[in-house]
Amino acid sequence: MADSRNVRLIFGNDDYRVQQAIHDTLQEWVPAEERAMSLEPIEGSLDSIDAVRDALDGCLEALLTPAFFGAVKTVWLRDVSFLEKHPALNNDSVKQRLRRLAQWIAGAGDAQARLLISASGIDKRTAFFIACKKTADVQEYAVPSRPRDAEKYALQQLTALLRQQNLRAASSVTNRIVERAGSDTRQLANEVEKLRAYLGQESVVTEESVADVVSASRQSIIWEFTDTVGRRELPEALRVLRQLLFQKEAPVRLLGMLDGFLRELILYRHAVHRRWVRRTGAGVPVAWNDLPPEVEEVLSECMDRDPRKANPYRMGILAQTAATIPMSRLLQWRGLIVQTYQRMFSGNIPPEQHMELLLLRMLGPSAPTSQKKHGTAANSQSRGRRT
Repeated sequence: MADSRNVRLIFGNDDYRVQQAIHDTLQEWVPAEERAMSLEPIEGSLDSIDAVRDALDGCLEALLTPAFFGAVKTVWLRDVSFLEKHPALNNDSVKQRLRRLAQWIAGAGDAQARLLISASGIDKRTAFFIACKKTADVQEYAVPSRPRDAEKYALQQLTALLRQQNLRAASSVTNRIVERAGSDTRQLANEVEKLRAYLGQESVVTEESVADVVSASRQSIIWEFTDTVGRRELPEALRVLRQLLFQKEAPVRLLGMLDGFLRELILYRHAVHRRWVRRTGAGVPVAWNDLPPEVEEVLSECMDRDPRKANPYRMGILAQTAATIPMSRLLQWRGLIVQTYQRMFSGNIPPEQHMELLLLRMLGPSAPTSQKKHGTAANSQSRGRRT
């Protein structure tokens, strides 16, 4: 069996972790002062089959050619694009060269060279990957495709990044960072560095420091918009709306986001009323209870996205918000959204003004409520005159 210390395959769609692992490998294998003589990079981001053949030939030749002065050479086949969903994988001459490279990897323990392969992805069904899995040090850094698993992965990466900077944060704070900054590891690393510089000698990250320092991603700004509507904070909702419009968000898309948020609140209002959800501890996280079969079928099969698979922290915010708003008010808001959608495509009023008017109608003094109050006062005065 090969010495896995001489061959390393690093791949995955988490670019930050992949680049970090490459950096650490080069630091371990090739001192900076020796890289000019002992490191031979070979470009692997290639389109044509001929270019792939040439790269594999160059890689094999470099591995078999001794380095100067008897040093251990490191060959880096970098940014490889032809190991996943590439026409070269079906070419016989490329397959032959990959077999020869796999044979070299199998005997690399006795070689006077090291091989580093980096790629964004690799087909794990290929014979080459199977050979690497048996005899090389394989490091995969992949963000899960399912949203819930991706959020869990982001929280794990954030926890590790905070630890590296000697920072501590409660689970509610780490959830807030991911919610605000997004799940990209590189972005999270940038935000943690900013927090470290901002906190100075302090080591505890708070909600206040997150609000002061962490930049909001595009998605989190949209969530901030809908959440301010849920909290019925008219001035803040108008401010965030204008920020999104300034960032060239389409008004009709924002209206669709707001409509989706209202539909979620209506669902959670039903769930809270019927005790389908429960608190799971401190903070806002909630979990779903066992549901009647007919409700289970609707949530799992009839909806575009099962609400029970969302981020628990996000579910908690929705449940908490829905519990504070009467169902009649939610249905009234939904009606106003439908009216706004119709008006956006008729008349000459700009869509941006329609959005501002919608917020004023939703969160400002309610006309029906005001009429009811005035009517009550008028009736009282009338009764007083009759008396």
